[in-house]
Amino acid sequence: MLDLSRNELKVLPESIGGLEKLEELNVSSNLLESLLESIGRLQNLKVLNATGNKLIAKFEGSECYWEQAKCPT
Repeated sequence: MLDLSRNELKVLPESIGGLEKLEELNVSSNLLESLLESIGRLQNLKVLNATGNKLIAKFEGSECYWEQAKCPT
């Protein structure tokens, strides 16, 4: 579990995509307008919480890019 919530982040570091064993990522309540493509390399990611951001684009075809992911609503 990596909790980066409530940090006023505008961008995430590209290196997040290298955290291959990461299962849960909380980036809620930041200032993010988009998510990095490198997040798509997180094959073990099961929970992504990006609520409370300024996201302006959705994942292509679905709000959840990863089949195994749970996206909070």
